[in-house]
Amino acid sequence: MQSRTFPYFSTPLPTFLGVMLPICGLEVFLIISRSPAWMQWSAAGVIAISAYGAAIGYGRRLILREEGAVFRRLFSMTRMEWSAVRRVGVYQPGGGVGQTQYVYLTKHDRPPEGKWEQDSSVIQIQNRPGLVEAIERFRGLHLTGENQG
Repeated sequence: MQSRTFPYFSTPLPTFLGVMLPICGLEVFLIISRSPAWMQWSAAGVIAISAYGAAIGYGRRLILREEGAVFRRLFSMTRMEWSAVRRVGVYQPGGGVGQTQYVYLTKHDRPPEGKWEQDSSVIQIQNRPGLVEAIERFRGLHLTGENQG
């Protein structure tokens, strides 16, 4: 089975860019126009934060492979063998209605304590249709031993 990869953000990249590029375009206009310096600095800040958001949302990725899951960050990565995964699930940090759901893989017998718990024992990304099924399909290969032959 080939590997599958998912960005951290559940929002499709074209949707993100469709919203952020016009905003950043207006900010560029403020920077190059004869706006007050505080507006130009503020506009530069908006562009920088937007670029940072795109980098962490689409540069960080969950990669599913036959041997395990990998969470690739911008400058590092965490590997988790399927044999070490004790729990896979979906939760809403903070619980409220309309909150973003997260899918997690953990070496613990408990769900993550929050969306910021991301280390060598916990991998989590925003949920989207088909993600849990894909994780279970790759994990099932390990559990049934189909990838052993």
